Formats: sequence, structure tokens, C-alpha cells
Amino acid sequence: MRPWVRHMVFLASCAGAAAAGWWAGETLYFSQQVELLRELREVSMIIFGIAGAWSAIVYPDELKNALRATAVLSIDKKKLANFRAVTRCLVWSAAIVGVILVMQFSAPIVGRIQGVRNHAELFRRTSFAASCILAVIQIWNVLLMLVPINSSDADVRAVQETQENFTEGPQGKIGTRANKSGQL
Repeated sequence: MRPWVRHMVFLASCAGAAAAGWWAGETLYFSQQVELLRELREVSMIIFGIAGAWSAIVYPDELKNALRATAVLSIDKKKLANFRAVTRCLVWSAAIVGVILVMQFSAPIVGRIQGVRNHAELFRRTSFAASCILAVIQIWNVLLMLVPINSSDADVRAVQETQENFTEGPQGKIGTRANKSGQL
């Protein structure tokens, strides 16, 4: 999928989620929205942990050299793209956790302000629309996380196929290419 198409679909899904949240949030008190925020925060933390562990296991050199510009230039471009996808997932998950923490911390404080109480419906709608947008961002985050997984899986299959195509030759040399029927 082309990047601009992906961005347009992402923006459209965020707009749709915001509209649905705005519509549904009219009667949803913040105390009811807290459960959704709690679940979203927990999912974001789990994804953050998995992505962090995965980047440390699968891309240790890239992680080690991430802050050195000269070292990044020597990394394979495909590995670097996959590492960036994992890193992007980490950043978005951390940002979602941060936004949710701010929302949960500030809601009781903001709710005590008289001007906010006069417009409670507007704030309920806004907070639920924001929660829906965060949920869509997290769904996209998970979907985009599958790209490096799929790429890594394809690399493993290519190596396996290459190893299967090479067999031991008649003189005992390793690496002689055999055809599908096993004949040299």
C-alpha cells in the first residue's frame, strides 16, 4: 500500500472514530469511560513491552547503534526499515499511555471547575472522542507492527528454501545445487 493511501485511510478512520465517539459520548459519564481508558492503557503497555523485547532480541545491533548516526548508515536498509517500524510502535504505545495518564489525572481536577460543569456534555463527548481516536491509533499500531513480523517470516522462509536447494554433491562438496528431483 502506498504511504499516502495508508495515511489517508488512517486519517479517515480517526475521523470516523472521533465522530462515533462524539455521538456516543453524549451520555457516557467519565466514570464509565475510565474502564475503556484503563483497558487501552494496559494494551498499550503490553504492546510496548512486547515491541521492546522483540527489538532487543531480533535487532540487537540496530538497537545498540540507534543513537550513532555513522553506525546506522552501515546497517542493512531492510533491517533498518523493520527496526524503525518496531521503534514507531514503541513510540506510539508510550504516547498513548502518556495521553491516557494525563486524561485520567486531569479529569477529576477539571471536573471541579464550574465552567466545565456547565458544559459537561461537551467535555464528555470530547473525552470519549479522544478515547476512540486513541483506540484507532492503537489498532493501526498493531497492524503496522505486523509488517516487520511478516518481513522477518519471509526472510526465514527464504533461508530455509536456500538451504533445501543446496545438497551434498557427488564428490562430497557442500553447496552443489540440486534440482527439485534431487539430481545434480
